[in-house]
Amino acid sequence: MNHSLARLLSIVFHPLLMPTILGGLLFFLMPTAIGFEGLPINAKLMVLGFLFVYTFLIPLSIIYWLYRAKMIQNLEMINLKDRHLPFFLTSTFYAGISYFLYQRSGVFLPLAEILIGITFVLIAITMISFFWQISAHCAGIGGIIGFITHFYQQLGDFLSLLVLLFCII
Repeated sequence: MNHSLARLLSIVFHPLLMPTILGGLLFFLMPTAIGFEGLPINAKLMVLGFLFVYTFLIPLSIIYWLYRAKMIQNLEMINLKDRHLPFFLTSTFYAGISYFLYQRSGVFLPLAEILIGITFVLIAITMISFFWQISAHCAGIGGIIGFITHFYQQLGDFLSLLVLLFCII
């Protein structure tokens, strides 16, 4: 594969972007799966923006700060040792966001449950990373495929099947 294309795909499908990508797919293509079918588009965009800020921008900023403070060697975290602190901090941050949304309950409950699942995967990746260099990209896209498969089984509609097939490809 072309190195530039591989790098672009790695950035577009960055593991920290997976909650935002999943949110976008669910909010706009499968809203009945999480009870968002009645929400206006601007409300969905606000929630998606919240997801983007709290699951991508802030954790990425923390990782960048760790890099600038020379606590990790590079931003790609190629070395196994470089992954411990960023993965731990990201897991902790995701747990906090999950708890915050879970406490709000109501319309945010399905989203909180999804983020709790993502948090558990992050914790598993963090623990595994003490011994092996596991692919966070694969875990992220695998999580999306798992959630979309679950919601496809619930809904059983053609659009959900198309979303699932798109994610697999």
